[in-house]
Amino acid sequence: DRAFIAVWLVFWVFGWLFAASSIAWQLAGKYQITIEGGELKYAWSMPFLSKLETYDLLQIQNLQPIEPFRWPIIGAIRASSTFPPFLQRLSQPNPARSIMFIYGKKIKTLDLGLDEKDTEIVIDWLKGRAEELLES
Repeated sequence: DRAFIAVWLVFWVFGWLFAASSIAWQLAGKYQITIEGGELKYAWSMPFLSKLETYDLLQIQNLQPIEPFRWPIIGAIRASSTFPPFLQRLSQPNPARSIMFIYGKKIKTLDLGLDEKDTEIVIDWLKGRAEELLES
């Protein structure tokens, strides 16, 4: 009996944390992408949890939206925007809201929470800023 109750409580805690983080993200979660001094800064934050990633803008190559991940019969799979970014990584990124680029030897993705057209605008803006930095 005690082993069952201990296991049940552990799973209950994880379920509560999942639900609480989803609600916190829906109420106060946000993405932020900025360029400061030749660096691309990508951050997401929600109550009690945040993450900041910094990239040298001149080292970013092949900036593009992510192509849809497709199963042969089911079609495109999309991550739900109601989940915080650290939980969205468990599934395929939503192609209408994600940017992919090559940084060094790694492929990076930035989930932005935008629709497809706005994602294209952000990509064009980033490419324009990179060109300005190269010229100066």
